[in-house]
Amino acid sequence: MIMDKLIGNIIHQGQTLIAEQVIGSTESNIDGIQYYDTTGYGDLGTIVIIPGICSCAADWCEVVAKLRPRYTRIVVMDLPGFGTSSPISSDCSDLGAEYMRKITSFINELICEPYILVGHSFGGGIVAKFATTSEQHPNLKGIFLIAPAGVEMDHARIDYLSELFTG
Repeated sequence: MIMDKLIGNIIHQGQTLIAEQVIGSTESNIDGIQYYDTTGYGDLGTIVIIPGICSCAADWCEVVAKLRPRYTRIVVMDLPGFGTSSPISSDCSDLGAEYMRKITSFINELICEPYILVGHSFGGGIVAKFATTSEQHPNLKGIFLIAPAGVEMDHARIDYLSELFTG
């Protein structure tokens, strides 16, 4: 157990160093959710990325480096329990609702400008579910799903959102 923690800390320090040096990002934490916030030099606005299970924000350094010339700001968060984000309590009765509460709180506290939300794998499922409540998130301007998985979705609502964001 102690060795696992030590190895985890070493890996995290390496990832943070890479994020700081490769993409010029700063690591922060809101309500137990760890994230990297990177200033870009493009004019396409803000993009927020939610990685999938078994992935963390630091894994996205190369993608962020490629997005910097196009976007003004790139935020990549760790899902609760991944990277260095605090896990959700094991006695939580509704894990899906708690993920949504944490992500909604995170975005409401950190993102005040219009943004595009990107989700990969389980993060994609969460983004799709989050977008179904888009009327509660007036700054959400679009979503991009990369192999979304893991969350039951209301397909009629997704079709509506697709028309809204593309039309």
